[in-house]
Amino acid sequence: MTISSIGSTNSLAFPRITPSTASNSAAEVQAQMNQAKELMLRTLGFAFYKQQDMNLKLVRVVGALYQGQKLDTTA
Repeated sequence: MTISSIGSTNSLAFPRITPSTASNSAAEVQAQMNQAKELMLRTLGFAFYKQQDMNLKLVRVVGALYQGQKLDTTA
């Protein structure tokens, strides 16, 4: 496949990908999909953990403000 603009001498050529040139077997693809799924679950778990941590900090700050305590903003 070739992509070129009108009046351009430069062009880009992309090789065709055919099923016979694909080197990944079904087992390799499945293993990659499982690994990607595991990484996504770990990432989501970490995101939820950090969200919970931020919510806890926010509740502490609001509680301190409600009690009339002065907060150290540099901490």
